[in-house]
Amino acid sequence: MKIDEDSVLWIDSDMIRVPNNLLHRMIDSGKDVIITTTRTGPNGHFIDFNAWVGEHIKPKGDEQAVIEQGGIFIPRPLSVKYTHQLEEEFGQLDFVGGTVLFVREVHQRYQMQEDKSLGALGVFASLAGLVIFIFFIYNIYLIATGVTTNESFKWEDIGEMIYRRELVEVQDISPEGRPVGPKKYEQRDRRHPSHPRYIPPAQPSPAPAPKQDTGYMTQEHVITKMREIDNIYDMGVKANIASILFPPVLTVSDKGRRSVQQSQQPSQEKAKSKKNKKA
Repeated sequence: MKIDEDSVLWIDSDMIRVPNNLLHRMIDSGKDVIITTTRTGPNGHFIDFNAWVGEHIKPKGDEQAVIEQGGIFIPRPLSVKYTHQLEEEFGQLDFVGGTVLFVREVHQRYQMQEDKSLGALGVFASLAGLVIFIFFIYNIYLIATGVTTNESFKWEDIGEMIYRRELVEVQDISPEGRPVGPKKYEQRDRRHPSHPRYIPPAQPSPAPAPKQDTGYMTQEHVITKMREIDNIYDMGVKANIASILFPPVLTVSDKGRRSVQQSQQPSQEKAKSKKNKKA
């Protein structure tokens, strides 16, 4: 018998007739071990009395000693039902022995127990697959939030600053009350007088250096939540994933081409001058 078979069907040599659809019914049943009920003929009596469900005779003291010495004890039926007495098409049995026996995937079920190297390889492959799956989910999360792996560590540092209330948003305001220029983010120690929530100690400390007068008012705000900071690369979950699956095509304008050509001309002139010197 080959060891790579999916299922095995044993039939006693004295069987003279088996239903044509027997094997298909066994495979479609989903059961691992199946035996059949057998008669001596179309109207004959049942002969499979080695397969049953119920209680069996248990070994006594002397019989137990025989078993321990390697002897044989036959657990004969005590109060049982045989296969032809069961009402279900596929009933569960306590003891199996029949003229027709079907077994599914015997070698695959116990291969890892027999070959330890194969079992160890299977465990390693399972752990590696789990790690790869977790890494895949992590990268999907980074793509959805518009953050690279390198940037994620920097965002963690920013999160610690926010937790310690050390990140301050600075915005210049014109006399008309309009924002001037982009927002700036500064890390300030809460113990320093420049912090908006600075609480002076009992003893006076040196005042911060005066800022250059630009004619604008400065509005300062302590960042308390991560969502108060805008990530310019985050376009939304759908747009972020779409930009990875369908990356945009980069085009160079005429102005960009002229700048590239101008940058190449000096290098070409230098190359010509070197050739003239060699000549």
